[in-house]
Amino acid sequence: MIIHKNEPFLLFYSSNSLENLLSTESRLSAEPKSSGNRFQSVYSSRFNVYSEPGRDKVYPQLEVGVAIENRLPYLKVRKDKYATPHDELTMNYPPISIELPAWVQPLIAAKGTFFPSIEERMALVIELAARNVTEKTGGPFGAAVFSIQGQLIAPGVNLVTSANCSILHAEMVALALAQKTLGRFDLSDNGKFSFDLAASTEPCAMCFGAIPWSGVNRLLCGARDADARAIGFDEGPKLPDWQAALQARGITVIRDLLRPEAIATLQAYAASGGAVY
Repeated sequence: MIIHKNEPFLLFYSSNSLENLLSTESRLSAEPKSSGNRFQSVYSSRFNVYSEPGRDKVYPQLEVGVAIENRLPYLKVRKDKYATPHDELTMNYPPISIELPAWVQPLIAAKGTFFPSIEERMALVIELAARNVTEKTGGPFGAAVFSIQGQLIAPGVNLVTSANCSILHAEMVALALAQKTLGRFDLSDNGKFSFDLAASTEPCAMCFGAIPWSGVNRLLCGARDADARAIGFDEGPKLPDWQAALQARGITVIRDLLRPEAIATLQAYAASGGAVY
């Protein structure tokens, strides 16, 4: 439904997700439903687009994004420019940003930012995972980057379902935020500093792959890979000797920290009917 008209564009919003605004060639080339006006309404299963009467399979130039005022995906159609079916559609791609759920900051403020023991570091990331479940802001996984002395650099939680982004696992979020916080892609600054990555569950194949280039020196794990797989999560094709592979690169792996508590968080998520992927 068109809710705003701004020459020379027709701008309308969709209640569908942004990805559902993007349609295939076949959908865009649907036959017109009606005629008589300068702009002919062409229907697709995703959204209404407009084409000029008398032209076969005309593709309007499109702009797709997310509106600031209401967070709804929008589609902007130029009324004065058209492309042939073989011309490239012009689009503005949305920016990618990582934003922690609103409840994280107050939780950290209440807990403080110094965690001297590895058990305390694990307890924090398990609490992050558990809260992520109860708040329904993502999967049952938490992570954080600490200095080797115990200073919290950045927390992370799984944002896959809430942000519609498969790469936003808790470890990836924590590493990215830590790198942005310190202003360097190598946390260790070429070996000058040492950092822990604490994860409520052992890393999946993707997160395992990110760890060697992150600049962390030690990986602290709660639940095991098998515990995540037991409730249906696909952890990917990880090396059978993944611990040895990390240790060969100078990254110490410590497993089973507060494992029962970490497993309980996974099971609570499964019992809640959360999405498993």
